[in-house]
Amino acid sequence: MTNNGFYLEAGPQLGFKTGDVDFDNVEATVEGSDFSICGGLGFQPTKSPFGIGARYNAGMGTTGEIDFNNTSVENADFKNGVFQLSIYWRLFGGGKLKK
Repeated sequence: MTNNGFYLEAGPQLGFKTGDVDFDNVEATVEGSDFSICGGLGFQPTKSPFGIGARYNAGMGTTGEIDFNNTSVENADFKNGVFQLSIYWRLFGGGKLKK
C-alpha cells in the first residue's frame, strides 16, 4: 500500500464448485475446479476502515465442453474471465492503518 492509500494486488486463485460435489468421483470434481491468475487495484484512505477495489480473474483451465455431434462445433472449451468490484469495511485495525 502506498502512503496515499492506493494498492495493487496480484496472485493465483483456485475456484471450485460448491454444489454437485461427488466424493465417489473425485476426477469429475477436480475437473470442475478452475485455477486463475488475478490482478487488481484499490484505494483505502489511511484514516478510514472503508475501501474500494477492482480485480480481474483470468481462468487458466477450461471449465466446460460442448460436443454437438450434428453441427460443425465440436469440443468447444470455455475459460472463465471475471471482473469484480468491491466496497469493503476492515473489521480488524479499521482506521488505524500504519504509514
